[in-house]
Amino acid sequence: MQLAFDSEATFILVRLDTQPNVVHIHTFLPAPGSPSPEITHLVSLVFVEAVRTARWCSSRRKVAITAKSGGVYFWDGDGGWVEDGDESGETKGGVTEGVGIPTCECPPADIDAV
Repeated sequence: MQLAFDSEATFILVRLDTQPNVVHIHTFLPAPGSPSPEITHLVSLVFVEAVRTARWCSSRRKVAITAKSGGVYFWDGDGGWVEDGDESGETKGGVTEGVGIPTCECPPADIDAV
């Protein structure tokens, strides 16, 4: 199991041994310096392959995740969307982006065929 807090201790990342393909992110403190924790599930990131590593960025509310498939993924807690019909305009969920990294050798291009 892995538990990791972001730099402000407002988010907590949870990885469970029984769910190797999932990263859970919860809010931990409503705001930095809050007198008591208030843990709320925010998002679960589900991957096709098992997660190798998950680390918080030291300066932002951003997580870097690597998977056995060779991909690198980033979850940004400062990004997000607003639900339709939500009068408060509160941003929800964060934004996830992925970068594919080839993991197999590609045959060299045949220059004579061009």
